Amino acid sequence: TVALLRQAEPRSHPEVIESALQQGALADGDTGQVPNASWGYGKLDAAAALERLRELRGHIVVDADSSIRRGARRVGGGTP
Repeated sequence: TVALLRQAEPRSHPEVIESALQQGALADGDTGQVPNASWGYGKLDAAAALERLRELRGHIVVDADSSIRRGARRVGGGTP
């Protein structure tokens, strides 16, 4: 799934992909309240993760030291 997300959005930082996977995961009666030790963040939903990754793309900036700033928009230097 990570390879497919990287192929779809090759400029995405690994931490952004991780966040998209976590936020796109499904929770249901089997998983219970997530995150937990058995199911982690829930059941993998690749389509939801891709949708979330595309939403996050313009809202997260990776600084030169590879730290992440959420809620920011990249200014200049091309598209995020």
